[in-house]
Amino acid sequence: MPERLLPTDRAASHTMLSFTRDHQDALAAHFNASLSSGLAGSDISQTGVSGARWYWRVLQWDTAYFGLPFIRIECCTWDGAATEPTRVLVEALQGLLEDIARSHDRVYVFTDIPAEDTLPIAALGRCGFRLVETRLTYYRTGEGAFAAPPQPVRPATLDDIPHLRDVAMRARNPFDRYHADEFFGQAVADRYIATYVEEAVRGLADVVLVPDPDDGAPPGAFFALDLTEPPECPLGEAHECQLGIATARIPLVAVAPERRGWHIRLLTAATRSALDRGVDLVYMTTQATNRAVIRNCERTGYHLGRTSHVLTWTRGTIK
Repeated sequence: MPERLLPTDRAASHTMLSFTRDHQDALAAHFNASLSSGLAGSDISQTGVSGARWYWRVLQWDTAYFGLPFIRIECCTWDGAATEPTRVLVEALQGLLEDIARSHDRVYVFTDIPAEDTLPIAALGRCGFRLVETRLTYYRTGEGAFAAPPQPVRPATLDDIPHLRDVAMRARNPFDRYHADEFFGQAVADRYIATYVEEAVRGLADVVLVPDPDDGAPPGAFFALDLTEPPECPLGEAHECQLGIATARIPLVAVAPERRGWHIRLLTAATRSALDRGVDLVYMTTQATNRAVIRNCERTGYHLGRTSHVLTWTRGTIK
């Protein structure tokens, strides 16, 4: 067990489902149990001094894909009695970054931190982390009628992959984490998003919906959808999950110029598909800058549930 675990409010805020107010205790227990098991199994490491501690892990898939260490900071803790908590958090984080710099000439370190974590955010800024994205998570519960009309859509097939890769690169979002971070550059970011949609069609996502109007044109847009139902963990952990929530997450969306207006049509189709499967909630993340998507979410009955910031610290360049 780690020396310090996060209190309920902070632990719950670090989960993607923090907006489910009826599950705060379960979410906190889930996060702390995941942190404990990660430490026990050496998947998560910890660095600390002066009563402060940072928890982090190396992401193996991303490390292999980008060809340099990809490190995600999970969270931090500090002594509640500390008179200068930000200072001790900075000291501990500086120690971590110095250790990383001694071991790696090229490295990418990032964190997706809830907006409520104001002291850690201040410490990250003082240690040279830069803000690259502010994320908003919107959600819709399965309660109430969903009156939107059916849309002409179909599941993507393997034959669609070359076209959907092209759509992902042409319909780039300059404010997503990869395109907004100058460390990657546009070409690398484009290839990554194209790879993501290809893997989604190949089975990474449960379904990828594309437009299917009777016009003979290629799809020109897509919505990926991940589904979970109990006892599967909606937060992706491999354990006996006690949350008991059936969820649908929309992790990736792209709409090419020739399919202008199809975002809300695919959003309604994806929402209807998820709700027809009996999920408790559907959710998706966008950027605070993406006013069109925010407007479509609100028009479709979604509500703002969570705000977080993605901050990064890097050494060297990506090849």
